[in-house]
Amino acid sequence: MISDERWKAVALASIARAISAGDPVRAARLTTDAVRVAQSVSDEVRKALALALIAQSVAATDPDRAEDIAQSITYDFAALVLARTARAMSADPARAARLTTDADRAGQSITNEYSKAMTLARIAEAVAATDPARTS
Repeated sequence: MISDERWKAVALASIARAISAGDPVRAARLTTDAVRVAQSVSDEVRKALALALIAQSVAATDPDRAEDIAQSITYDFAALVLARTARAMSADPARAARLTTDADRAGQSITNEYSKAMTLARIAEAVAATDPARTS
């Protein structure tokens, strides 16, 4: 039994990813459970971390869901999650471009200069990986 809700959510998402090819209906249900558990975490940082890990976990198998989860994160590192999710969706250049644009917008709003610089650097890496023409 996992007592920490954050890790319970991450475990559910990991199981969902593992079974997604063989049982997509059950995987979707587990992802829903993971998001519900993550949303119940009262600490905003831990909640955001759990949601970030869930989004990354399902990005390859359920990109729509991953995008929705990434967009729901309101903590400062939402920009990083959006950038990482975009990178995981490089097979869909239009979606990846939209997510990196959203990530850039979120990154620009970070008030801590160090965090902002690090975040924008990661966004640039995601753009380079998903749309090299935008970096020139």
